[in-house]
Amino acid sequence: APVDDVTAVLDREFPARRVAETTPARRGNTKETTLVRFADGGGVVVQFSADTEAFRTELALARAVRERTAVPTPRVLADGSLGGRPYAVVELVDGTDLHERFSRVSSATRRRLSRGFGRSLAALHESFAFEDYGAVRVEDGRTGDGGGEGGEGDEDAGAALRADGTE
Repeated sequence: APVDDVTAVLDREFPARRVAETTPARRGNTKETTLVRFADGGGVVVQFSADTEAFRTELALARAVRERTAVPTPRVLADGSLGGRPYAVVELVDGTDLHERFSRVSSATRRRLSRGFGRSLAALHESFAFEDYGAVRVEDGRTGDGGGEGGEGDEDAGAALRADGTE
């Protein structure tokens, strides 16, 4: 995302915080993603998407997974629109990027990580039941976040999610 857009979102959502560093993320997603570190510590991820429907669904899923499971999921801190483009601000979670490293770690570490992935997948299957298969979409224009920018979440953020029966 252009630096001006990231700055505008940060000014809107965190007017009292000063940015120390921004770093565009170039790997691992189709959104325009910028990692932000604040001068007073901590950070966020600012994301813009060209696909409004898919992005809204992703945010609803993230909120629902965080609400319904113990699967580590960054909290959606704010969302909205800037210049007609949807954006989200989520927690910046420190960790190791496994996009390339997974194949280079020891087989014991790969097994341990894979078991953790399996436990997370099982938790998702236990927490979400759909009447159909296929792409998951947000139903009736709801986002599952209480309706406002920066919403904290409904009692059931996943209630607005439905499988559409297509592949």
